[in-house]
Amino acid sequence: MGFDYDHVKFDEIGKDLKVDPVPKKKTVEQKKVELEFDIKDDPVKEVKDLHTEEELIEESVKEESAAQKVSGDEKTREPQAANDRANHAELMMSVNNQPAIPKDDPRLPKFIVVGVMKCGTGATQHFLHNHPDLQQAKQETYFFNNDHKYLELGYDWYLNMYKFPTHDHQMNYEKTPTYYKSVRAQPRIKAMNETVKLVNIACDNVRRTLSRFLHLQHGVGTGKFKADKLEGFGHTLDEFNRNLKVTLKNLGDFLEDVKQNEGHGTMEG
Repeated sequence: MGFDYDHVKFDEIGKDLKVDPVPKKKTVEQKKVELEFDIKDDPVKEVKDLHTEEELIEESVKEESAAQKVSGDEKTREPQAANDRANHAELMMSVNNQPAIPKDDPRLPKFIVVGVMKCGTGATQHFLHNHPDLQQAKQETYFFNNDHKYLELGYDWYLNMYKFPTHDHQMNYEKTPTYYKSVRAQPRIKAMNETVKLVNIACDNVRRTLSRFLHLQHGVGTGKFKADKLEGFGHTLDEFNRNLKVTLKNLGDFLEDVKQNEGHGTMEG
């Protein structure tokens, strides 16, 4: 028996959390001082920057989301059916507008590792790399969710990321974490091989969120990342904690609004 979401009062999520007052706006210098204090006891470690292409993909996702929002001065909401048709059209375009696929090429991957940032996709690849029957791509390819690579460079470029297997039991694979959330990537991967195996790495989202914040905070504090990477997170643990509480309450209000106004009082719709 599944969980009964219909009786959950989502707007009470985070209700008992005490949210500190909004702090006064701080200068760049004040933020820098607080940040340096917050990370002063951090162990020395190499901070891996976000892949440039990953950042571009994240920006394109933001732009797509913004373009899909209904303008504030519109008084009527676009019917859900129209949204469904638009999403379906985008998926079909992704499938039909594609390069020739060399399905018999032995270099094509037998499985693909995807997953949520800061959940261990890198560690997974490290362990797989030591298996004698596995051979990974030269890099995270971002092939299926990058229109330039997929539509213009095509499979000639993609296959060059792999070596030919040296024996019958050897399998090629790649790791590109952001495929899991890409509308473009999913039908394109299926078009390449509808039985390809996907290894999706997930983890406790509470630990993941904190790990993500600490990763960005340390990167900004050591000059690896730009300061705007922490926008929305906060520059210190105290700010991050406050923003997280506000976000949790906003999420509850959003889910309750969906339940009441789009689901007619249920989560079934």
